[in-house]
Amino acid sequence: MKDDDIVICPVCGTPMHRLCYRQKGACPHESEHAAGFEWNFPATGAGAKVACPHCGAQNDPAASFCQLCEQPLAAQTADRGQAGPRKGGEWRDFYTFGGSRRVPEFDVENVSSEEMRDYLGHGAERFLQKFRMILSGSFSPAVWNLPALVFGPFYYFYRRMKKQGMILLLLLLAIYLPGYIYSVEFFKANLSAEMFGFTFAYSEALLRSLEPVAAVCSVLRFGLHIYCCIQANRHLLANVIADIRALHEQVPKAQRGEAAYRQTLAYRGAPTIGMAALAMLLFVTALYGITVFRLGAPVFPDGAA
Repeated sequence: MKDDDIVICPVCGTPMHRLCYRQKGACPHESEHAAGFEWNFPATGAGAKVACPHCGAQNDPAASFCQLCEQPLAAQTADRGQAGPRKGGEWRDFYTFGGSRRVPEFDVENVSSEEMRDYLGHGAERFLQKFRMILSGSFSPAVWNLPALVFGPFYYFYRRMKKQGMILLLLLLAIYLPGYIYSVEFFKANLSAEMFGFTFAYSEALLRSLEPVAAVCSVLRFGLHIYCCIQANRHLLANVIADIRALHEQVPKAQRGEAAYRQTLAYRGAPTIGMAALAMLLFVTALYGITVFRLGAPVFPDGAA
């Protein structure tokens, strides 16, 4: 039926009701796997079948959507009769109500994916899918975090990863400083007189020595953002597990009220723009302080007020 809760065998592609699988504990065709058995969708008419690129189910060639998982078949027209991909060697879950898809349940260090789902809030399924891939040892770009590429350490504060965020923010500031000081020295040497009619004392030797360092630091800044992109979801997974385990110690399971516990998870894991904005304000304030320190007192031309 359309709204049935279905799991797919990763070896032969046999679909089963989740309850049936739990009762049996194995694929009904497990004894035939060694012989290369592969399940095909029951024939409904003449002609070759089209394998679903998502779950491997065989469909009528005229069908636009898979009869099992309801995903589009358009991209599979060249692979008629071939089994679809079954990745990861694990049972694949399909929750077909409303066309939505839910990540299968799993536990990590006594933290359930259901707790993570409440903790992460909006977009939790996307994160949980990435977490499963990370736990399986995947280094695919599919587990990268694009917002972290754009915002770097500030994304960590947005997701309440304060410890990692502070380390990365200090590292960003350290990388930023040589290039920023070079920019201030360049302004004093070349632009201040033209823009304001007065100059600042500057060091020509410092300007020359910082020029190549500033070029290297600009590459390092980009590299730090790449690191954040690649590692943010791994750090988020570790942070989620650590925070929920800490909550376990504070509130033993026997003392938890389900509704209150779920609300607490949602509160502790909710993203915070305020924390990210505060981190950005501190960063800008540090740069402003460096600017004032490096500029020093202006030098006016003779006769100028």
